[in-house]
Amino acid sequence: MDIRKFFGGGGSSSSGSALSVEKQLAGSPVRPKPREPSMNKRKKAFLSSDDDD
Repeated sequence: MDIRKFFGGGGSSSSGSALSVEKQLAGSPVRPKPREPSMNKRKKAFLSSDDDD
């Protein structure tokens, strides 16, 4: 019920919520981007540790 209201409550409300949803969707792909370099660093650390061994 709440989800219905969130997506299709009213004309202006639905458009506003749609914009917020778009922002959330746009923010989601942006979050993993900073995580990718951190994972690469971990991989590099793994490779460097193997080289040290």
